[in-house]
Amino acid sequence: HYSDAGFEGYQLGTYLAEFYAAIPVSFFEESVSGMLTVFGNLNYAICDNFLPELLPKLDHPKSLALKNLFSTTDTLLTKQTFEHQKEIWLLLKPLVTTSEQKQLLSKFSDPFFLHELAELYEKEGQLQEAIQFLVKSLPKPVKSQWNNSYNLAHGAEPLYEKLIGLLHQEKQTEDVKTWVHRYVEESASARSLIFSVPFLPEAQAELEAVLKKQQINNFAEYLEENFRAPEVLELFKSHPDHFPQFIQFEFYKRNLLLFPKEAYVVFKQVLNEELPIAKDRHYHAVVEVLVLLRELMEKQAFVGLVQSIRTTYKRRNNLIILMNSAGLYFTEK
Repeated sequence: HYSDAGFEGYQLGTYLAEFYAAIPVSFFEESVSGMLTVFGNLNYAICDNFLPELLPKLDHPKSLALKNLFSTTDTLLTKQTFEHQKEIWLLLKPLVTTSEQKQLLSKFSDPFFLHELAELYEKEGQLQEAIQFLVKSLPKPVKSQWNNSYNLAHGAEPLYEKLIGLLHQEKQTEDVKTWVHRYVEESASARSLIFSVPFLPEAQAELEAVLKKQQINNFAEYLEENFRAPEVLELFKSHPDHFPQFIQFEFYKRNLLLFPKEAYVVFKQVLNEELPIAKDRHYHAVVEVLVLLRELMEKQAFVGLVQSIRTTYKRRNNLIILMNSAGLYFTEK
């Protein structure tokens, strides 16, 4: 079923996976090792689905042979994208001992694998070892204008949360305080504050002030997640430059029945801006807003609005088709 004219990269990877899965087990490890060496000398990215395609096709003896290869080389680390590394790791994990898992995981610096290794220590009851490992592994603060997003971009939240949870479990109260503050300050995310407040409720106001100062948009997300949406409206009024129309629009989409008057104003603004532009993506925006306005407007007024738009823009066939699909038409009685 492969094209005679040539292979796409993913087709080559799939074909090679099928080929190597059929090799006798006595030659399997050596053959795969040789192929991975070839990949190392070429542009492996053209068929980097080779190992993810191969693993599910292997019987137990061949899986063990491949496990031995990964345990003794850096192939898993150096020849894969992160998503493939993760996929391969999850397939190999049941085949290796705890000691072998530690050996493999020690080759990685990505937070996902660091978290996996910390959990291994925890499962073995080595809580202090897990704490020390996490403290050592967490990104160091970077004092720059990009500091607020540094650790967030590196996916460090699970590491902070694991560390704070372990410190709390070990009743290391002062360290919990230190790391809760560092987590919120370094990540400056809604997630960091939502997670941290239960561990340090007495510092809630202080932590909220930190997030509000560093990332007011994330603070708004935090408020909404904590059912404090009315406070988000106050932020819209007090910090209009931080909450342009598109952000408010998304907020009111989620909360249109809580704040119908405010939502109506923003929805009508968006409708008036989108209607004059004769392009498909603007047509989709018009229809989206009309569907939202249907929930807020008195029926007669809404019917009048829809009919007016259909009359004014009757030559815009794509818009009319989209409106029809959304049920935005009314038959004459």
